[in-house]
Amino acid sequence: MINEKSRISCVKDNDRKFLTMDIAKQAKCLFEELAALDKNNIGINRLSYGKRETAALDIIEHKARCFGLHTYRDCAANLVVVLEGTDPALPVVCCGSHMDSVPQGGNYDGAAGIIAGLLAIAHLKTREFRPRRSIHLLVLRGEESAAFGIPYIGSSLLFGLATGNMLDLTDSATGRPLRECLYRVGADVDNIEKGTVITNPENIKIWLELHIEQGPYLVNRNEPAAVVTSIRGNRRYRNIMCIGQGGHSGTVPNNLRHDPLLAVSELLVTMERKCLEMNDAGHDIVHTTGLMGTNATNQSITRIPDTVSFSFEMRSDNIDTLSEFDDFFKTTVKNISLRRGVTFSLGTCQAVPPVTLDPDVITLLSNSFSRNGLQCTRMPSGAGHDTGIFTTVGIPSGMIFVRNRNGSHTPDEHMEISDFLLGQKILADTIKYVANS
Repeated sequence: MINEKSRISCVKDNDRKFLTMDIAKQAKCLFEELAALDKNNIGINRLSYGKRETAALDIIEHKARCFGLHTYRDCAANLVVVLEGTDPALPVVCCGSHMDSVPQGGNYDGAAGIIAGLLAIAHLKTREFRPRRSIHLLVLRGEESAAFGIPYIGSSLLFGLATGNMLDLTDSATGRPLRECLYRVGADVDNIEKGTVITNPENIKIWLELHIEQGPYLVNRNEPAAVVTSIRGNRRYRNIMCIGQGGHSGTVPNNLRHDPLLAVSELLVTMERKCLEMNDAGHDIVHTTGLMGTNATNQSITRIPDTVSFSFEMRSDNIDTLSEFDDFFKTTVKNISLRRGVTFSLGTCQAVPPVTLDPDVITLLSNSFSRNGLQCTRMPSGAGHDTGIFTTVGIPSGMIFVRNRNGSHTPDEHMEISDFLLGQKILADTIKYVANS
């Protein structure tokens, strides 16, 4: 890790009550304090490099100092909390997650992993446990893509992965370029632009991230937590256009129409059938069309549309499955175009490859489940995470999912503290084990 001057603050009287709470009450208190930053808003709005994200980092830093832990901000303005080991020259154990949220998001996405890591390190400290390896909690910024159109900014900057025009991307809310937003929160923009590596991957022994599950799998199985095996990759066509022929809805017979909306509808139903067939055959694949619309300037209830714009995304934990589904998509587009007399313009495809998490780390986490008397479920992650960046640069990485009801990226996220504590216990147990290795 980057070597900066650390700071320790004295515990104030109004923090002593927090320190005497049991771990469940401490977790609940921390989640409530973070949520209070948005008490006058709908949901959670800790947007990347914004004021509430910064305020949330300040809350975590203050609590860390109350526990007597060292803290600092790295060159990308991420917060680092440190429990120093007896041999600080050894590669460190890292845990953490992201602090930002989507607009009107939930309070547990990202924050659960940060609070789990903080309490793991803090309670090792209070028990006067001195690890052989130093343990670092990373409170990462800018994981969500809502603000700048790209995800994993804070973790990418750690490893010098600022590419192309990344710093010129503008905040969707303020219009400010990422460069200015980084400068405003104290990041070393000059070194970031040079691609300076803030953290050498060789100095990290392991990366562990606890995160809420963002789908219904654990809820449907009635299980509190799971070990993640992989992170689905994706291929995204953001701006597809289907061009047909407009006309009067009452005068053109259906067999003579070149209706782009019907063409797109046929395409999506065909892709759903293919997806379900591949699922039945044991392949991991999902697809989504989240955006669709006719031409706003001439659309009418009495008009056959001339154009339809839409998006198409596919995800899988297997690159060959992604390729097979993508090839079928493009073949289906061609066939429908010829049969219906329409034209599809697919635009640019953005591709992110699947990530397979380290099998040894999966085993470590699974063993921790067993030591704590828990059944170990293994599952892929459908959503992307900072863990994918750590894996990409060669750091052995693993994830724990905790059950979460009502979906994610919504104010209705709901994680039981009892489930959180089970996941947190697995995280703490694994951190302690690796830190003494």
